[in-house]
Amino acid sequence: MFTQQNERLHIAVRQLDTIIVNIERAARSASPLMDRECSPEIQHELRRLLALAPNVDSLELSSHDVIYCSSLTGRENQKMTDKNKLYLTEFIEEVPGHPYLVLRFGHGDSVVFASADGYYLRTILESASISLPVTFITPEGWMTQNGKVQVGRASGPFNMEVKSVQWPYRLASRLNSAAVFKIIISDGKSILAAILIASLFAGLGSYLWLGRRRPLAQQLQAAIRNNEIVPFIQPIVRSSDFKPIGGEVLARWVNQESEIPPEHFIPVAEQSHLLSQLTRSLIAQIADGLLDDFCPDKPFYLSFNVGASHFASQELTKDFSRLLQAAGQNIKLMLEITEREALIYDDNVFANVSRLKEMGVHLVLDDFGTGYSSLEYFQRISIDSIKIDKMFVQHLGEDPVCNHIVANVTDLSSRLGLEVIAEGVETESQAEYLRETGVASLQGYLFSRPLSLVGFKKYIRNYV
Repeated sequence: MFTQQNERLHIAVRQLDTIIVNIERAARSASPLMDRECSPEIQHELRRLLALAPNVDSLELSSHDVIYCSSLTGRENQKMTDKNKLYLTEFIEEVPGHPYLVLRFGHGDSVVFASADGYYLRTILESASISLPVTFITPEGWMTQNGKVQVGRASGPFNMEVKSVQWPYRLASRLNSAAVFKIIISDGKSILAAILIASLFAGLGSYLWLGRRRPLAQQLQAAIRNNEIVPFIQPIVRSSDFKPIGGEVLARWVNQESEIPPEHFIPVAEQSHLLSQLTRSLIAQIADGLLDDFCPDKPFYLSFNVGASHFASQELTKDFSRLLQAAGQNIKLMLEITEREALIYDDNVFANVSRLKEMGVHLVLDDFGTGYSSLEYFQRISIDSIKIDKMFVQHLGEDPVCNHIVANVTDLSSRLGLEVIAEGVETESQAEYLRETGVASLQGYLFSRPLSLVGFKKYIRNYV
């Protein structure tokens, strides 16, 4: 449990870093408006920039420590005294008592303030917690999982801490008595387990501080070599009739002891530069275990996730051309470019895009709105589709913000001539809303969980 907690803290830091990068980019994009009068045109431009910025809820212009123009309310006259680059607050005038993460961008007397709703932070903190509560800590304040912001320095000591290397914050967990008993109850252990936890805790803390990423990376490399990382496929269906039109290839680590969730090993693969090797292994297994006897009579898409480093590599087109050579003429390839890493636009990337288009490969922007600035992808490479992240889909019908985001993304895609795929569909009401909004393709547990290759072929045969 402790190792899993440490891994989740690292994953959460990566997610938070991505959100803060989006906040900074939004603030930077608004910086040319600094010192401009808060005219209707400037207010409109702030709102336009806000609509294009993932994770960002407000943009405000400040001069001499006074906010004078806001994307939320237009003209303002609000005193600002916080000089920190990144800070937490519950004192945004329009929604007092609600937590926000604010980034200050600028120099001297002219500043842009960009903020993200504390909802994003709470969601990440909750997902990072395994029995142990997780706290988000900045130099001048902290926020707990319940969304409560405290001012001042967080009181330690904490048993686990992971610091961001990009931004002035850290995530921390503390093992208190309540957490101990929660662990005992959830695991069904005896009182003896509590004694063992107490006696071994100092040693475990040192163990976790040192980190276990290198051994885990070595285990992962051996697992790839031994074909323990196997492909599962989750069907993608047409929204009009729910019939399968493709599937997303997902990695599962299955060994003799257990199945390790992908959220635990995919970040390790990315950081250890093993993602390309892992993808090649999946391609080979798909070619041998699926395409040898899978010949659909209509176009059928197979979708692979590709990280930024693999997308920029010289081996990318060779890897997937081998797959297309093994496939029948109706098998179409989709590559989902994840937003978790920023894509560096160099000659390799542009050459790969050109070659992929010649091969008939369909490019999808994955997890749209949750990672690095999506506009750059539209401007620099020929995106064919957008995939709406499940974070937005899961709250459709419950959260007006998510409803608006999905509607706006669909409208934007229609204007740009892009197709839309929505993942994480779990209820009929979500599917109906997405269909009425104009989303063409759906994916989620409402239709099927991820299936083994044998199970996927059986699933497809039911519709033939």
